[in-house]
This record gives sequence, C-alpha cells and structure tokens, in this order.
Amino acid sequence: VDTIDGLVEWLEAMPPHVIVVSDIQMAFLRSVGGFQGLRALLYILNAVSNRHFVVCSCHRKALQYMRRLGSLVNMEVVRQVIDLTPYGERDLQTLIGAKLEECGYTVRYDDLVQRSPFGVAPEIELRRAIGRFFLLLSDASDGNPGVALRLLTQCLTVGSEPRTLDAHIAPCLGTVTLDALSDDEMFTLVALRTQGSLDEPELVRVTNMSPSVVRNVVRNMVNRRLLVREGELVKVAIDQLPVVTRTLRRRHFLHFAG
Repeated sequence: VDTIDGLVEWLEAMPPHVIVVSDIQMAFLRSVGGFQGLRALLYILNAVSNRHFVVCSCHRKALQYMRRLGSLVNMEVVRQVIDLTPYGERDLQTLIGAKLEECGYTVRYDDLVQRSPFGVAPEIELRRAIGRFFLLLSDASDGNPGVALRLLTQCLTVGSEPRTLDAHIAPCLGTVTLDALSDDEMFTLVALRTQGSLDEPELVRVTNMSPSVVRNVVRNMVNRRLLVREGELVKVAIDQLPVVTRTLRRRHFLHFAG
C-alpha cells in the first residue's frame, strides 16, 4: 500500500478491529506546510470509522492548539473527546498512599505540622498539614500524577525508623519561575511544551531558527537538565514541566489553558 486511498481500501477489507493510534500530535509540525500528515491521518481514520473502532491519544496542549486551527485542520471528524482531568490533592494522596503501601514504606508528616496557639487537637493539625502538602503537590505538578511522583521524591528523606520516610516542603513545591532565559530558549521550550517532543530538525522548522542555534540551545538546556533526550527526540524533563509551564505563561509565550 503506497497511497492514502489504498490504505483506506486495505483497512476497509479487514474484519472490524479496535485501532489505537498513540500520540497523534506527532503527525504535525507548527510550521508552514506542517499539517499534511495530520490531515491525512484524520482523513484515513474518519474514512474507516464506521467499520473499525478508532481510539487516539493526544498531548493535551497539542489538542488545544489543534482546536484553534479552524479550517486548517478539520477536528469535527473527532466524534468524542475524553479529557483526562488533572489529579486533585485527594486523588494524589490516594495514589501515593497506595504506591508507598505497595513498596512497604510509611511516610511521616509530623515535621509539616504548624502548632496552633489555640490548642487545636494534634490529630486535626496533622490532618490539615497533610492536606496542605498534597494541595501544594497538586498545584506544583498541574495535577499530572507522573510529575507529582517525581516531585514527591524531592520532598522525602529517610526516616529514623526502618522503612519510614519523612516529608518536608521542598523548593520544587514553590511558585518559582526560570530567570534569564533567552528568546531562543523560550521559543524552543514552547515548541516542546506544545507538542511533547520533537527532534532537532523539527525544532528548526517550528522555531525558524538555524540548525546551529537549535543545536546549541538544546545542548545548553540538556546540560541544565531542563530538557532530556530520548533517542533522536528532545522533550522537557518531567520534573521541570511545572516551572517551565509557569515561566512560559508569565512571559506570555503560552496562551492556552490546561
């Protein structure tokens, strides 16, 4: 099969299947002429959707961007979108509690308690402290459980008793932003934050910067641990996602929500 219509005919001839297409944001680039792949993919999936059950996954910020493209990309062919809502503090507390129990560890939150001068019962103060901790963790991670688990590791130290960990408020739970980023670095970060991951030639097309500039920017940000490489692809380091997102928003490089 070497044509779009030929692929449609081949799929139509197959028995009904569940077709899962992961990361459809990889089918386009935010550049001139960068949407042919996405349009072709959506055309194929729409053409066979009455015979096959098609499920696609997409990076949230890429989907938000795609919805803003209007007639450039016809998103009306997507019949239903199931948005995976961010985890709140209770969701994270349940998830982390289950993970720690599975590993056989217990976390102590005693050091987080701020003693009240009004004689509040210790168990109430502890419950409030735990609630504040997970609220901060939820805010810092944007409700992303993978990010939250990475940030959690920076908030735990080995306890005095076997298989116990002590929780504390680490700087990663704050609201700091990145200072002294150049415009080239900002354009690179917003490209990666929008699409999840790109290789260097794709970054050249998306940012309209020269290959040498992109190469230097990526190398510098990898050395600073803002970016990581996965084969040929480059992406924002998962534990840096919150601070990168806050920085892009505050400097008005990232305009959509979520």
